[in-house]
Amino acid sequence: MKTYVLLVLIITAIGFGFADSADLPGTVNAGVAGSRSFGISATELATLQSLVTIIGGCIAAGAAIIVTFKALAEWRRAIEQRKEELTLRQREFRHKQATFARDLVKEVFADKKSRAALTLLDWLRADYEDDDGEKHEIRREEVQNAMRTSQLKFTDKEKFIRTRFEALYDYLEQIENLIELAVITFDDIETTFRYYMVRALRPEIRHLDFLNYYDYPKAKTFLGTFHERAKVVDSLPGYTSGIAGCRHNLSVCVKRSNRPSCQPTWND
Repeated sequence: MKTYVLLVLIITAIGFGFADSADLPGTVNAGVAGSRSFGISATELATLQSLVTIIGGCIAAGAAIIVTFKALAEWRRAIEQRKEELTLRQREFRHKQATFARDLVKEVFADKKSRAALTLLDWLRADYEDDDGEKHEIRREEVQNAMRTSQLKFTDKEKFIRTRFEALYDYLEQIENLIELAVITFDDIETTFRYYMVRALRPEIRHLDFLNYYDYPKAKTFLGTFHERAKVVDSLPGYTSGIAGCRHNLSVCVKRSNRPSCQPTWND
């Protein structure tokens, strides 16, 4: 761009310099003296000088226009190239976001404690083994009472339930923080967690007091996001609208999980 502008200035200066030379007294006198040897009158010489001035100016103007158009074309190409580079960078960043979110989801499901919490949300009854090898048969309706914030003396089974949900909520705190920082997007993890979070908000399971009491604000925000998306309920059969204080009523009408990957012990 700077090169083209410089050429315009040089060509313009040459054209007008050449044209201005016709106005110099010495040039005129020399032209008149030389014209006598060729039989050219002073009037004809003045006319010729005028033509030279006009032609020089036209050449300079034409060259300036051509160079200007070329400069504009180069500028437009540079802008388009810049847009393509930005689009490519945005796509690469988006890919990194999705990949990071996938790895984070894998980490949540690979953790035995957080995975157990998800299973507790999913099944009516299942057998679980704690870190000491002791087995616990836990029903889904036992979860809410185990997550209480008063009468803080707990059985081993209740301690098992609480530590599993604490691990899950620790992950949800991190996930929501990464969403707020735009490191990942909610869409990257919504499908994976929607099934479980909708169930965590059922009246017979939800324990928001636990999140408030033990300071899990981002985990609570993460759960609340599912309230703001109508498709959460609309996409799952068996739910009706009307929960007090929320947009949707997530009271369950189905009796068991639709996820065949888990194999619990059913209580018929």
